[in-house]
Amino acid sequence: GDDLSNWLEGIDSGRLVLILDTCQAAAVTGKDFKPAPLGNRGIGQLAYDKGMIILAATQSDNVAKETGLRRHGLLTYALVQEALVEKRASSTALDLPEWLQFAERRVPSLYKELIPLDPTTPQHPYLFNYMRNKNVWYIDFPPTVQVH
Repeated sequence: GDDLSNWLEGIDSGRLVLILDTCQAAAVTGKDFKPAPLGNRGIGQLAYDKGMIILAATQSDNVAKETGLRRHGLLTYALVQEALVEKRASSTALDLPEWLQFAERRVPSLYKELIPLDPTTPQHPYLFNYMRNKNVWYIDFPPTVQVH
């Protein structure tokens, strides 16, 4: 979290999105983070200060799953293959929050479909959305986007 915070601190952008398809991804903000002005230093505070969005593939105490068949983490698969290539999230252009929320909702059911016998806790993404500007981006990737 500290390394990411240091790296992102110097970026001056109107919109900043960080997608973490990693184990324990929601821990990036820190255990005791509470969004507030002038809070403690770290990626959670930086996200709050910059109006950033972070999509974490897992809760802070869980692992991010991959399957040999898909060769990607479940979050990446839901975001790219299902939402953009197969257009399961929308038949038209998606706005950024819709795209991220689709993956946040889809990953738990994708987990149950692809890894039905896994005895561990199902994977549940976590969306930290501190975006203050309600004018959202639209995502309209060409249908040639593919996940290999």
